[in-house]
Amino acid sequence: MRELELKFAVHEPFTIPDVAAGGAVASVTAKPSVELRATYYDTEDLRLAREGITLRRRTGGDDAGWHLKLPLAGDHPGARDEIARPLGGRGVPTDLRELVTAFVRTARLEPVATLRTVRDTYQLVDSGGSVVALLVDDGVSVLDGDRTIERFRELEVESTGADVATLEAVGARLVDAGAVAGGFLPKAVRALGSRATTPPDPPPPADVTRRSSAGEVVTAFVQTHVRALITRDPLVRQGAPDSVHQMRVAARRLRSGLKTFGPLVDQTWATATRTELAWLASSLGAARDTEVLLERFERQLASVPDEQLRDRALAVVRARLGEQIAAAGDQTLAALSSRRYVRLLDALVASAIHPPLTEGAAGRADNVLPPLAAKAWSRLAKAVSRIDDGTPDDDLHRARIIAKQARYASEACALALGKPAKRLAVEITKVQDVLGEHQDAAVATALLADLLRTTNARSVRDTGLSFGMLYAMQLHAATAARQSLPAVWADVDRRRLRRWLET
Repeated sequence: MRELELKFAVHEPFTIPDVAAGGAVASVTAKPSVELRATYYDTEDLRLAREGITLRRRTGGDDAGWHLKLPLAGDHPGARDEIARPLGGRGVPTDLRELVTAFVRTARLEPVATLRTVRDTYQLVDSGGSVVALLVDDGVSVLDGDRTIERFRELEVESTGADVATLEAVGARLVDAGAVAGGFLPKAVRALGSRATTPPDPPPPADVTRRSSAGEVVTAFVQTHVRALITRDPLVRQGAPDSVHQMRVAARRLRSGLKTFGPLVDQTWATATRTELAWLASSLGAARDTEVLLERFERQLASVPDEQLRDRALAVVRARLGEQIAAAGDQTLAALSSRRYVRLLDALVASAIHPPLTEGAAGRADNVLPPLAAKAWSRLAKAVSRIDDGTPDDDLHRARIIAKQARYASEACALALGKPAKRLAVEITKVQDVLGEHQDAAVATALLADLLRTTNARSVRDTGLSFGMLYAMQLHAATAARQSLPAVWADVDRRRLRRWLET
């Protein structure tokens, strides 16, 4: 459930002003005060708090239970994904514990703070009588056993249907009355103090430029993609759209970057890490690849004019690929639940903080990086030059992998070298797309042949025409991709696009 709220700090004596001034809020209804007691869980070094994550067990009030709140990347700063579970026992529910695996890793979850809150709640009601937001006035006591060691008061305006503009209008009235608009620190973070506001592990990457050392660029690169990987973990576990794809992309980019930056990093570490990242990407890949294939067939079958034939073929395709997607999903979750995965995360976080760099990493980025990206480009140019009408499908697939590595190399260099490297990466994507279309068509052709071999006789009679049309579409797509590659490559292989590789 998406949670959207604004927070404000206040001191005694503060009086709640009238926030019903027309617009979306027509009236305010006060509810009886309640007393809440919450125990917050984290690691000893506060890994969750430093990520802006809250995990608590709370008694009292209407929503007693376990609550996990995860920041929503790219959303309003006050927006979080809240997952609630019944109180049950005192141990953290298994599914909530699994959702924070990427942040906790091999550390232990334990109680880190206990808060007692006296809460006054005001319902903000619109002209139609619907409660669109809650204004909450919390008097918070931080406890050490039964002893109060700190007190503070804060207000929250939480949406139950109101948009951000409505919340901000209410907030403006609170500020006019003396409230101080704050950040979005959870109560536990305020209670835990400065340790809870230090950067997470690994920290967000620092900005780098062409004048930075190559080692600083490598560090920023590793931190960028390790953070991308761990922050997508809970999304994959919740089945969020595109999450598996994005997590696999992070693993692949990191793996490819360690190859590109080979002379700048310890090779024993890089080889071992790339092996583990290949395992992770493979564990994530089956589900995504099958989803892409199903989307392809659905898109292509939409052009079949006979509705009955189309629907019968769709039913067969969805049944077969649905089974594969389910099995692949189980494989992904099994990988994310393994000790191997947790050990890999620990190793990635440690290396993102202090990458094992070589002496060559001390040189300036604009001197050191272009030759490394140029090697990836040269491999691509060589692979494409060998492709003709008779080149085996497997060789085109290998060329696609090389194109992806060249693109990732340019993207990695773009962290410091900017637009020229970004521009080349965008152009290489065109080559990757053509080769990717060929590979998708080849995989689809093999699957259709298998479906025709293994589908019962009646289904073949009912769907044979549609499958035949699909088969022909794959052959046409593969041929068209081969034929278009020379023109696409000629457009990409321009001196001005790769001039930065020669600096």
